[in-house]
Amino acid sequence: MGVCCYYDGEYERAIEALEPILHKLKAFAPHELAVYYYSVADSYFRLNKYIDAVPFYEKHTLLCYNNEKGDSLFRIGICYRCLGDIEIAQEYFVEALAYFRRYNDTDRLKYVERELERSTDN
Repeated sequence: MGVCCYYDGEYERAIEALEPILHKLKAFAPHELAVYYYSVADSYFRLNKYIDAVPFYEKHTLLCYNNEKGDSLFRIGICYRCLGDIEIAQEYFVEALAYFRRYNDTDRLKYVERELERSTDN
């Protein structure tokens, strides 16, 4: 239900449905759990609740496949940039770049490189 709400753009409902039960989902495969954590993280992100999004993105990076880590690392960087901590944001952007390079995601790589340049200009 929570994932459906997330995909429908009902971010508050997604959070309400998923966050309270995440700790009870131990029997699920790590990658499946990663989807739930990402849904909560990205819901918070899209609601501009960056401080709330970070721990869920971090948990996602521990559970997801390696080729999916760059996205969460990049979004953590955006969260920190929006929170005003440019130095930490840059660290996450650099880490995201490494994953996008490793998995040949050239579109995402260019986007993150632009964000990293933008953050160093400020």
